[in-house]
Amino acid sequence: MMKDMKEMKEMKEMKDKQDMEEMKEMKEMKEMKKKRKKMKKMKKMKEIVFDMKEIEMDMKEIEMEVKEMKEMNEIKRATQKQAGAVTWVYWDIKMCPVPDGFHPRLVRPSIKRLLEKNGYGGGPLNVIAYGKLADVPLETLREVFSSGIDLKLLPHGNLSGYIDLSYPANIMVISDPKACPYSTSGLQALGKNPIQPFPYHSLSTLLMKYSGVVGEETAESALWDCLVCARDPPGQSFATFISHLSDEEHHERLIRRFHRSCY
Repeated sequence: MMKDMKEMKEMKEMKDKQDMEEMKEMKEMKEMKKKRKKMKKMKKMKEIVFDMKEIEMDMKEIEMEVKEMKEMNEIKRATQKQAGAVTWVYWDIKMCPVPDGFHPRLVRPSIKRLLEKNGYGGGPLNVIAYGKLADVPLETLREVFSSGIDLKLLPHGNLSGYIDLSYPANIMVISDPKACPYSTSGLQALGKNPIQPFPYHSLSTLLMKYSGVVGEETAESALWDCLVCARDPPGQSFATFISHLSDEEHHERLIRRFHRSCY
């Protein structure tokens, strides 16, 4: 009897011990799960914080880019002297074409509004579309010409050496900065006022902000000139311009100039 009781006691102690161990294991497992859950949550929180920092940095970069774009497309106001001077606008029509969705006849009045808004409306305004005009759609050139913009055929499509530097004037160039051969300091040294930013390269921004309705302004008369053939005087009709583009002598002169530039 005593022996049975002893065995029962030992069995109970063993069971209690097992139960304790199982409870301990279960507790440890729960703690481990809790820790893992906490670590997972912390990791997720860190990822969220990291993502938020990245978003914040991206937003700051976007804000800076918008600010830079705004500054680049806002021209510097004219002084009293500059306000009354003649303004020459040289537009690289090949490098900065008329953006999709805008009529070519809107370019000149938009430039005029931009300049007038910034104090450059006191003197005469001359707008010239230059470059390799044979690479520009004829219908675009026709509309540009009819709006009062002069056309200037240049040998290599480059403006280098073709800005009139003989008298003081405001100079605005609409072109890709990499393609503009003139610098602000160089023109200033020659007594010119290069309108800042120089060159102005966002024609789409200009048109979005300053374009009106086609035909609401009276078009100025325009001229065309070919510096390949050194014409004198410049042409006055678009029909003669088209005729000149297909002229054999003009093509021969172009070929000769091209060969000379290769040597």
